[in-house]
Amino acid sequence: MSKLRFSGVVILAAGEASRMGAPKQLLPWKNSTLLEQACDKAKSLSDTVVVVLGAHANVILKDLTLSVPYIINDKWMQGMGTSISMGVDYLSKNQELQNILILLADQPLLESTYLEKLILNCDVDKICVTKYSGSVGVPAVFDKKYFTALVSLTGRVGAKKLICTYEKNLVKITPENEQLVDIDDRETYEKLYAKFGKPN
Repeated sequence: MSKLRFSGVVILAAGEASRMGAPKQLLPWKNSTLLEQACDKAKSLSDTVVVVLGAHANVILKDLTLSVPYIINDKWMQGMGTSISMGVDYLSKNQELQNILILLADQPLLESTYLEKLILNCDVDKICVTKYSGSVGVPAVFDKKYFTALVSLTGRVGAKKLICTYEKNLVKITPENEQLVDIDDRETYEKLYAKFGKPN
């Protein structure tokens, strides 16, 4: 897979994971962790990557040596919008970027090939979104036209509001033979880990 030179990737990993009872970023997956898996996918796509940490940042950085740059969102408790804002602001200083992929750290079943498809389908002025059953959302790729709006996000107002505002500019992509599952609780994690996440 060739690097997509003019694309950046923001990995959102700042959440508290209160329903998990532990930092889910550190949960084992394959031969590493959920967060490391997300970093590896991002690195396969771009050399311009940042992880946004927040809750549990000290614990994560103590246990992991991240292979990509990171920033810490001290306002993580205010909502995902603050993390998106910080991540996009950090990357958008690279004037060459044409678009940015917003990626979650807790969707390990989404493969790099799907994420690459999102990026390659994001034309000028477009937002390429993931199509869920009855909805759309992240992972999503935003053309540089939307960088300022993304940086302006606050609190619990995430990318979904921006996606809804520019509905006419959306390109909707449905993953093929993949499961769009967020790991939000211990039961979901254990089921997915047993089926897909054991070490090779």
